[in-house]
This record gives sequence, C-alpha cells and structure tokens, in this order.
Amino acid sequence: MKDSNKVLTGVWLDSNVAHIISLTGSSEEIKSIKSQIDHGHIHGGARSSTPYGPQDAVSESKMTNRKKQQFEKYYQNIIGLIKNSDAVYILGPSTSKIGLQKAMQNKQELAKKIMGVETSDSITINQIRAKVRKFYSTAEI
Repeated sequence: MKDSNKVLTGVWLDSNVAHIISLTGSSEEIKSIKSQIDHGHIHGGARSSTPYGPQDAVSESKMTNRKKQQFEKYYQNIIGLIKNSDAVYILGPSTSKIGLQKAMQNKQELAKKIMGVETSDSITINQIRAKVRKFYSTAEI
C-alpha cells in the first residue's frame, strides 16, 4: 500500500453473505451483509379434485426472474458500500463474484476500480483479511 489516504477494499462473497474489508493506511473496517436471496425450491402445484386431473403448473421462469432480481439488489447493496473505494479486489467461491464484477463494469466509474477477481474457497474473516492485505501489499496502485 503506497498511499495511506487511499481506501482499498476486498469483497469476499457468495450467494448468502458478503464480507467487505476496507483498508485505509493502518486502519481496517469490516462489514458483512446478508444477501436476502430466496434459495427456495419449486413446489408442486395443486391437484384437481378429479383423479388424474390437470395440475396447476409452477412457473419456473417467475422463480428464475425473482432470483435474478434478488441478486441484482444484492450487488447494488454491495456497490453502495464500496463505491467510495479507490480499488476493489473481489473474491469468492461461487459465480456471485462474476455477477458483482459485471454489475460494477456496467458503471464506468466503478469498472476502473476493479483490481482483481479471484476464486477462493469458503474461508474465515481472518483469512479474508490476510488475503486482502497480501493482495494489496503486492498490487501496483
């Protein structure tokens, strides 16, 4: 970390929670937000009263669209917390990190702040902190 005034951020996320580590000089701030994404499974419709009658179908596309909207809201919540950062390092085990990267790339001022995206296992907050510190100690910012 060359400049102590810069806010360097690391975001570890999956589809359930995001941990945001912000480094400014020697200080560190950690925030965690839950995704509020419904991971429910499609339940069957209702049978008619006649045997072997028609079923009410469950719309899979509605479930998919709802989940997509929930992910977008999740990404926007994260972006709201990191928008004042000078650099952002994204990591996580699932495809959620790619979704956040794409959401940031849709906004030109945020796209240039992405320093790296890395696949990472489910790790503890202390391991996330160490990984973010190591990344920024070697990064050219």
